[in-house]
Amino acid sequence: MLSLLAKRKRSELPSLTIAVDFDGTLAHGAWPFINERSKWNDILARWLVRQRDTKGDTLLLWTCRENYGGVNYPDGEYLDMAVAYCGEHKLFFSGINVSKGETVGEYQLGSGRFGRKIVADVYIDDRSLPFSPNGFFSSLKWRIYLWMLGRRMRKMRIAKQG
Repeated sequence: MLSLLAKRKRSELPSLTIAVDFDGTLAHGAWPFINERSKWNDILARWLVRQRDTKGDTLLLWTCRENYGGVNYPDGEYLDMAVAYCGEHKLFFSGINVSKGETVGEYQLGSGRFGRKIVADVYIDDRSLPFSPNGFFSSLKWRIYLWMLGRRMRKMRIAKQG
């Protein structure tokens, strides 16, 4: 039975929701600054666009950035800068700090700010990688990691299909 499911066309398998962190994953630099992309940023961005375009996956930007500086920084357009940066690199998201199908005001906290708990099938964050994202052989490690993640996501699609 599993071999029959594994042979189905990719277009027949359900799509997944992928939440991607911004700082340290899509861009690097000391917060709140955004430095130029590196080779591994390009590898990840191309992979995400391919997942969205060929498999119909939903991409969510999952970041702690907001246009509020907090105690240590003045208020600014920190989140807007991140969204603009992604747009310049052809990364467009179905949601920013919200789950698929949610509107921003659904889980508003008492202080007027919003919670960061979102629902996704896959979370990609530099803090959860099994290697340093910009260390020695990082582009090769990214390729291997994304290949393994793609294989895992295929199994998730088959399981989700039932």
